[in-house]
Amino acid sequence: KGGYSDDKMQSWWAKGGYSDDMLVQGFAVEHGRSVATPLSALFPNEVKNDISFGQAVNFIHRQVFVLFTYGSTRHWLKHSALFFAYAFANTWTAIAFPAALVILVSAILSRSTNCSITLGLSCVYCASLFAMIQIQKWHLQTSASLVNTLSQHRKFMDVSHMTFSTLLLSFLSGSFLAPYVALKCLCSGSIKWGGIVYHVAEGRIDRVVHPSDSICC
Repeated sequence: KGGYSDDKMQSWWAKGGYSDDMLVQGFAVEHGRSVATPLSALFPNEVKNDISFGQAVNFIHRQVFVLFTYGSTRHWLKHSALFFAYAFANTWTAIAFPAALVILVSAILSRSTNCSITLGLSCVYCASLFAMIQIQKWHLQTSASLVNTLSQHRKFMDVSHMTFSTLLLSFLSGSFLAPYVALKCLCSGSIKWGGIVYHVAEGRIDRVVHPSDSICC
């Protein structure tokens, strides 16, 4: 259907595939297909306890950099829209949250009974943000419960340490880092993943430098 073939899928990958999940999903949409994932294929990705701040930033950079790889014009338009949505939405949060917090604290300290539009919008924004974090917490707990149900022979997955405040801090940290990550992606044509440097040109990986190559040079 729609010119789909295994050869074309392999061609997309051979010409510079970088992210297998985004590549397959983009190829499926391009040819009117959908990607089905059975519940039994749900695998938790646990974060190490000793991860550093630099490693966390590099992880976010790697995830966002995927949007700079594409296999077609339609794929590029979708990834461009996702990238700018990520950049602007998170930059807005990085600006709006401190501003709303200052407005709310000022209103409380001044004990003012006047309800301005700015104060009202700040309350709505904070309420929406807190509701989103609570939904994220519920989704995390539901996913962990599903993993434990499907994989009873494996180690029990405990997410009790992921409290509301932890998730809120994590979300805000990601939002504050988003402008930096977005600019880094725009200004850099390469990404380092697992010691291997991938260079991108026109949406495709055109050069791969392994650690051994750097030593030889």
